[in-house]
Amino acid sequence: LGAGAWATGGNLNDGQDFLGHCGTQTACMQYGGRTGSPGGPTTDSEEYDGSSWTETNALPVAVGFNGGFGTVAAAISAGGVTNITGVDTWDGTNWTEANVINTGRQRFHGVGTQTAGFIVGGTSPDKSEVEEFDGTNWTEIADLNTARVAANVAGTTTAALAAGGGPGSGTAVVEEWNNTSWTETTDLNTARANAGGGGAVSTAAIVAG
Repeated sequence: LGAGAWATGGNLNDGQDFLGHCGTQTACMQYGGRTGSPGGPTTDSEEYDGSSWTETNALPVAVGFNGGFGTVAAAISAGGVTNITGVDTWDGTNWTEANVINTGRQRFHGVGTQTAGFIVGGTSPDKSEVEEFDGTNWTEIADLNTARVAANVAGTTTAALAAGGGPGSGTAVVEEWNNTSWTETTDLNTARANAGGGGAVSTAAIVAG
């Protein structure tokens, strides 16, 4: 996105949905997800340089509906079908199994870095639990006020927004994190689920859902 207009970028090498992802517009990754018919999990991992996608070393275990955060040099893939607790860390070249999350979940988003990040909500059933990662261990922190699946999360581990999400066709609820607790703030104009977006707390945007 630039100058108020959307443009089509390079296609993925392997099409999939419900995948983990992280990074920026010119340096990002996608990993795992659901591919083919009837939609089985995959180990696929690809990196984007701002124009094209390149296959990288695969995840150790096929996983779909996973979440993630980090950068192309240091990423996290966590959880997935069916409410698994598995976690893998990426060092820029390889994926390595890491300490598991406390609450198995799928269909969630996260923010932050490999040494300071968190995952928010998820399913099944819809969850309010939030877990923070310090580079080694996962710790449960303050829950969301409204349990939900696939809420868009933007910001950092000290200042974040959780907006929209399931169940059903979606909710308009937005909650703000101040490094201590979640507080409900101004709702979205349109309730939605499975949204995507990004930015900081003061400039965050939902772009689809």
